[in-house]
Amino acid sequence: MNKIREFFSSFTGKIYLCITCICMGVFIAIGYVSELAHSKNSIKEVQRSTELLNCEVLENIRDHVTNVERATYSVAEILESADAEDLISTGKHEIERILKIEPVVRGGGIWLERYALSPDKSHAMTYLTIDSTGIIHNMQLKGSDYDYFKKEWYAAAIETGKGKWSIPYFDEGAGESEMTTFSVPFTTTGGISGVVTSDIFLNELLNDFDNLRPYPESVISRTYIDANTRLEAGYATAVKNDTLYCYASMPRLGLKVTTSTPMKAVTASLHIENDYTAAILFIALILLIVLSQVVLSRLNEPLSRLAEAARHIGDGDFLHPLPPMPEKGELTNLYNAMGSMQQSLDRYVKDLTESTRANERLSSELAIAHEIQMGLLPAHDHNLDSLPVDIASTLMPAKMVGGDFYDYAVVDDKIYFIVADVSGKGVPASLMSSMCQGVFRMALSGTSDPGKIAAAINQRICESNPRNLFMTMLVGCLEYATGHIMLCNAGHCLPLVRAGASVRYVKLNPNLPAGVMYDTEYITEKFTLSPGSVLVLNTDGVTEANNSAGEFYGEERLKEAVADNITDYDARKITDTVISSVAQFTGDADQFDDITLLVIKNARTLPANLASVAIIRSIIERVANEYGISGDIQFNMQLSAEEIAVNIVNYSTAGAKDTTFEFYTYINKEEGSMIMIFTDGGIPFNPLVDSPEPDLDAPVETRRVGGLGIFMAKNLSNEMFYSRDNGKNILTLTFKI
Repeated sequence: MNKIREFFSSFTGKIYLCITCICMGVFIAIGYVSELAHSKNSIKEVQRSTELLNCEVLENIRDHVTNVERATYSVAEILESADAEDLISTGKHEIERILKIEPVVRGGGIWLERYALSPDKSHAMTYLTIDSTGIIHNMQLKGSDYDYFKKEWYAAAIETGKGKWSIPYFDEGAGESEMTTFSVPFTTTGGISGVVTSDIFLNELLNDFDNLRPYPESVISRTYIDANTRLEAGYATAVKNDTLYCYASMPRLGLKVTTSTPMKAVTASLHIENDYTAAILFIALILLIVLSQVVLSRLNEPLSRLAEAARHIGDGDFLHPLPPMPEKGELTNLYNAMGSMQQSLDRYVKDLTESTRANERLSSELAIAHEIQMGLLPAHDHNLDSLPVDIASTLMPAKMVGGDFYDYAVVDDKIYFIVADVSGKGVPASLMSSMCQGVFRMALSGTSDPGKIAAAINQRICESNPRNLFMTMLVGCLEYATGHIMLCNAGHCLPLVRAGASVRYVKLNPNLPAGVMYDTEYITEKFTLSPGSVLVLNTDGVTEANNSAGEFYGEERLKEAVADNITDYDARKITDTVISSVAQFTGDADQFDDITLLVIKNARTLPANLASVAIIRSIIERVANEYGISGDIQFNMQLSAEEIAVNIVNYSTAGAKDTTFEFYTYINKEEGSMIMIFTDGGIPFNPLVDSPEPDLDAPVETRRVGGLGIFMAKNLSNEMFYSRDNGKNILTLTFKI
C-alpha cells in the first residue's frame, strides 16, 4: 500500500493517473454514441441502393457511345446518295450537326479515297472540331498531304467494311488529347469510297460523368483493352477491402470503366449520427488538451525552476543556488544530481583554467626553444662568398622543436659539415641534437678526420643518455681547392652526387648510429667531387615523407628531383626544387618527421653581370693565399679571369635576362698548377679560333676593337683549352704555380 501511495505521489504517477482517467471517459463516450448510431441502419440496404446508382451512371456511358454510333452511321448513309460535287459540303454539314447535338463528340471528318475528286490531288478530306465555347472550326491536319490512309481508324474501317471504334490513342495536331475514333465506311452511288469519323475525347467523356458520380469520394478509372483480348459487354459489382467496385465493359470502345467507392462514403448518408460522434470526439480532445495542459503545467513548475537554475549554471554561475524541492521521487533525484553536477563543473573549470595557463606557458617556452634551436644553425657567413663552392641548407621541424640538425664550418682550406637525425621527436630529441652540434664544433679543433669527429659525438652521447636515444649522421670534410672529400656514415641515409647528367647514391660503409656502443670505431671514406658536381645530404624525413594515401616519397623521387633540370641552378635553387617536390607529393597530409637538406655544389653559380668579377677575384685570392702562390702569378690569374668573365657577360649572354655562369678553381698538386674553369650557356664561342689576335704594332686608332682581353688571358696562362658540351661553352685556364 505504501508503494502504491508513493507511486501516485510521484510526478510520473500523477501524469499517468490524469491521462488514464481522461482517456477512459473519452473512449466510453465514443463507444456509446457509435453503437447507438450504427444500430439504426442496415448496411445491406445501403449497398443495394449504391449498386443501382452506379449502374445508372455506367449505363449513361453506353448511351453516349450508342448515340455517337447512330449519328455517324446516319452521316455515312446520307453521303452514299450524295453527288461527287456535293460530297465534301454535304459531309461537312452533317458533321456540324453531330458536333452540335452530341456533347461528347469533339471532332469529326470525311476522308475520301485516293484521287477521289481529282486525278491531280490524292487527298480529299474535311475535319471539323468544336471548342469549349461551342464554336466550330475547320482544321487542316498537318498540311494538305496529311497521310490519313495509314491511320488505324481509316484502314480498319475500309478493310472490314463496317463501323469500328479505334484503339484509344493520343492525337497530335487536332485535339492534343487522349481520344478514340468511331469510323464508318461508305461508298457513293458514283463509286467513291471514304470514311466518316467521330472523335470522342476520353478525358471530357469522363469529366462529364464526374457530375454523375455516386459520391464525391467515388473514383472513376479506365482500362484500355487491345483488340486481341476478348471483352464481354455488361457490368458487375463486388465489395473488396471496404470498397464497393462497379465494373462496366464496353467492347466497342475497347474500354473497361471501374467506379470504386469507399464503404465509408456509402454508409455516410445513412449515418448522420457520425457527426455527433465527431463533435463529441472533438470536444473530448479539446478538453483533454486543456486539462492536460493545466495539470502538466502545475506538475512542471518545479522543473521550470530547475531549468532556470540550469540556465544560470550554463552561463558560468556554477554555484547558483538550486530551488527547494519538497516533493519526493524523481524530482528529488534530479535535484541531487544537479547539485553534484554544479560541484563537478566548478572543479573542472578551475582545473581547465590552470591547465590552459600551463599549456600557454609551455607553448611560449616551445616557441622560444624553436627560435633558439633555429638560431644555432649556421647563418650565412660572408666568409663563404670567397669560396669556390656553393652551400645551401634547410630544416623544417615536424613540431616546434625537433631532433634534426645540420652544421658546417670553414677551417683553413677545408669545409666541415654534418647532417644528423636524433631518434624521437620533440624536446628530448632537440636537446640531444643541440648537444651534439656543440660537440661537432668542439671536435673541429682537434682533428680533421670525419670518422674521429663521429667517434667524439658517439662517446659524448653514450656518457649520458638516460632515455637511450641514438643518432644517425653523415660527417664530411671537403677540401675546396682540390675537390677531395672525406665522408663518414653513422647509420644515416646515403648521400646523392650529381655529376653532369648522372645522379647516383654514394655507397658508404654503414657504421653504427651514435649512442649505441661507446667504443665504436667509425670508418672514413674518400672520393673526389669533380668541378660543377653537387653533393646532396638529407635526413629520412625527406624520403619517408608520406601523402594522404600512405605512400612514401622515396629515394627514387629524390633522385628525380635532384636530376630535374638543375644544370644551371645554384645550391639554393636545388634545395628549393627538392622541398617543392616533397610538398607537392605530400599535399595536405600532415608532416610526420623533421625534414633536413644540405646541398654543396663544387662550383660557384654567379649572375651574368659585372658584380660577379669582384667575387671571382676574391675566390682566386683566397685559394692562392692558402697555397702560398706568389703575387705575380695571382695578378696574372685575376687579370685573366677578369677578362674572361667580362667577355662572358658582354658577349656570350648579352641580351638575355637572369642568366648565370659557373666558375670553379682548384689546385692540382701533382702537376703543380692552379686551374680555373668557366662554364656558360651562351652562344657558341671558341676563343682559340673565333677571337682574332690583335695587331699590337698598329696604331691604337686603327686597331680592331675586341680580342685584346682573350689575347692577354691566352698569353698570361700556361694553357687554355675550350670545349662545347651539352650546349655549354667550357673554357679551362691552367697556371703553373
